Parts: sequence; C-alpha cells; structure tokens
Amino acid sequence: MVQKRITSLVACTFLLGIFFIVTSCEDDEKTDMVVRSFSVQPSDWHWDNVEKRQEAVFDLPELTEQIYKEGANIGYIFIGEQKFENEVQKLLPYNFTYPIEDDKGEMIGQYTETISYDIKYKADGKSTVAFYIQSTDLEGEGVNLLDYHFRIVLIW
Repeated sequence: MVQKRITSLVACTFLLGIFFIVTSCEDDEKTDMVVRSFSVQPSDWHWDNVEKRQEAVFDLPELTEQIYKEGANIGYIFIGEQKFENEVQKLLPYNFTYPIEDDKGEMIGQYTETISYDIKYKADGKSTVAFYIQSTDLEGEGVNLLDYHFRIVLIW
C-alpha cells in the first residue's frame, strides 16, 4: 500500500514538473511574419557565368539581422496559369526533368532544371533575395525565359 502511494506521489511530482517546465518556457512574444511577392520578367534574368545559372536579384529590406539569425524563410514558386486558374504553388527548390528529343521526337536524353533562391543579409539595410534557374547540363545562357512569380515568407 505504501509502495503504491509513493509511486503515485512520484508520478504526480513528475507530471507537475513537466507542466511547470512547459509553462515556464512560454513567453509573451508573438510570432510575426512578412510575405513578399516577386514577379520576375524575362528582362530581369542575368546569366552568371561563374555559377552557370540565370539569376534575378531583388532588394529584401524586410530581412533583418534578427530574422536572418533567429527566424526562418520559406520560398515558393507559382507554376501554371496565374490568377488561380490551373495554378499550383510549389515549395522551393523546385526541380523538373525535361526530355531531350531527336528530330523524330524520340527521347535521347534528359536534363533537370532547378529553380531556387538565396537570401543575403546586409547590415546596411540592403538585404537581397536572388532567384535562380540552373540546369544539370549547366547551360542556359541563351534560353527563352518566361515570367516567373515567387513568394518569400519571413517568420520570426
């Protein structure tokens, strides 16, 4: 009987301890976020001969040191017709494999294209986001680029 009471007392003490630890870790700070949309036109893309990819760089002044060091960033691309007609939102990086066909339409190879982004924090308030398109064959300097629509979410 005494053994059962001691076991129950230990279990209750353990559960109360967990409760106090969990509630003491809570603070009054709330989570904030900023959502930025970017439309990248064909003229915004520039070939980076070092990285072998197309890049488009934009200012991202909302990116602070606190967000960069302690927050999170999430990037999306919109694929398909815009304005919610047959449009899908994809998490970056986005990979797609294309066939390479000969003159007869027969597949003779393939390559994969990666669309992604980098963010760069700068203390002078000139932080940037760079979107890029890179293919596995590391070519694409003269490709026909389309309009692309991206979204960056900063959370802290």
